[in-house]
Parts: sequence; structure tokens; C-alpha cells
Amino acid sequence: MFFTIIVPTRNRPTSLNRALESIAAQSFTDFKVVVVDDASNTEQLSAVQEIVSQKGDNFTLVTRSILERSHGPNAARNTGAEVSNGQYFAFLDDDDYWCDPDYLYAAHQAITQKKNVDFFIADQQAIRGEVVVVDEWLPHLNRLAKSDNRGLSFSDVRARDILQAEGVGFPHVNSSIVKKELFDEIEGFWEGSPYEGDLNFFLRLLSRSKSAVYWPRVASINVLREDALHGGVNSISAESKMLYRILVCEHARLNSTGWPRKYARILQAGVLKTLAKNRYSISRDWESAGDLALQATSLDISIRWMLISIYFKIRTYVHQLLSK
Repeated sequence: MFFTIIVPTRNRPTSLNRALESIAAQSFTDFKVVVVDDASNTEQLSAVQEIVSQKGDNFTLVTRSILERSHGPNAARNTGAEVSNGQYFAFLDDDDYWCDPDYLYAAHQAITQKKNVDFFIADQQAIRGEVVVVDEWLPHLNRLAKSDNRGLSFSDVRARDILQAEGVGFPHVNSSIVKKELFDEIEGFWEGSPYEGDLNFFLRLLSRSKSAVYWPRVASINVLREDALHGGVNSISAESKMLYRILVCEHARLNSTGWPRKYARILQAGVLKTLAKNRYSISRDWESAGDLALQATSLDISIRWMLISIYFKIRTYVHQLLSK
């Protein structure tokens, strides 16, 4: 198969069915779909098995036991990759869907026309209910790209173009297609964090990618939920998410080079600054604020933040003296 499409899922058969239907609607059909069920409960797994069995011979299901070493979408995607042999890997989250039936066709055209393409990207929108929350996922790339009336013109892009502060700031797995050899080279998704594994993946991938192509069309819809699901990413506290992002950036810095490493360093510094501000303004924890500000300064040198670090440290010292 030219493409292997990996779909992680857990206890969401209804939304999974919509995702799989959007894949089945693709005009390019040289693909295999690997649905990886990440330890759904018995009732939901039965529904998933029924849904996948109805989709045809190029849809297959892999089940992961609750006893597996690690869980979550990153582990499930890696499991899917282990049993896949397509030349390129595409991904789709079970609660999202592809909205352009020519997505795989466009990717195949770009890959065969340009040769040796490591990484293919398209745009994405995010919705909550019926409202479009994010109209352009990668607005900077849309300004760089030029499309003909059929939307089949492609733009060669660099890591620096892709990793811009505008929009979300990095691609989404739903609209990303990766050469199998490159996926294997970076050892797939890092399973060390339950949050922002996709950010870590793209930083490491872009550090090794020699050829990236962008298609300026919205290929997928990211469906945002309003409720915080127990055990899901949405249930993680805001501060915990920031701490995970620091971990993700630290790992990416150690395993990337060039602009992706710089991006990870600046992003990590920004998160540390936000945490420092919160510790100062919300909990009046001068000592933690000073430590965090100092760490941020070491990653992204700034006279302003150096002075802020010194101020926090002085306030800590004064507070300790007055407390004796």
C-alpha cells in the first residue's frame, strides 16, 4: 500500500465511525487503515469491532490490552506503525475527520511529482459545536503558498516556515503524512508525556526532514469538546499542561537540531515565564517564581527577565528574614 492510515481510539465508537467514513470517502484508494483500540471497555470494544468489520478489507483493527506498558494516542500510533508497511504514514484522531475527499490524492500527486518528499502537510480547521474556532491552523504557510483553481499546487516549505508563532504554531497529525523511513529514523512518537506528544514529534521530525511540502487546503476538522473528560487530556490542569510542555520541549531540544531546537528552547522559556508570573501573582510564591524566571533566562537571555529574576530572589530573601 502507498499509504497506511493510523487511527488511535478508545471508548468512542460513534466518533470513530465518522472518522473512518471520512477516510472511506477518499478519491485515492491505495491505502490501508489500521485502527488501534487502546484498551476500550468490553462493550465499546465490541462496537468498535463491528464498525471496523463493516468498512471493508483495507480496514483492520489492532487491540491493545489494559496491561500494556503505556497508553494514550502516542503509544497507540506507535503500535499501528509497528504492524504497517505503507510507504507513507497518515494519521487521524478518532474524534476528528477529514473534510476533503482529495486529501490523499493531493498528497500522492505531490509525493510522486516532487520525488523524495519526507513530509506532506495540509491545513486544518477547529470547530466547537457548529462554530469554527480556528479558521486557519497554519496561516503563515497559507500566505506563502499559491494554489491554482483545483487546489493542487504545492509549496516547498522549511522547518522555519512551518514553526511560526502565528496560529497554532505547529502542524496537526490529522493533516500530516510522513515517510515511513523518517518515522522509523526518529523512532516514532515519544511516549514520555501524555500531553503534546504531537509537538515533540514534529520538532524531532522537522529536525531530520530534508523535504517538506505544504498543500494550502483545509483537509481535516479538529473537533473540540466542551466538557473535560475523565482521564483525557482535557482533564489535565492548566499548570500540569505547562509542566508537561516543559518536559516535551526539553526532550525535543535533546533530540533535534537547527531551528526546531531553537523553537523548543524559546517555547520552553515562554512557558517558564508564564509559570513564574502565575507563582508571583496568584500564590505569592516568590522563591518558585525566582527559580522559574532564572531557568527561563538561561534558555532565552533577556535583560528584563534577568532583572525580574533578581527581584524575585531579593523578595524571597527579605521574606525569609522577616519570617525569622
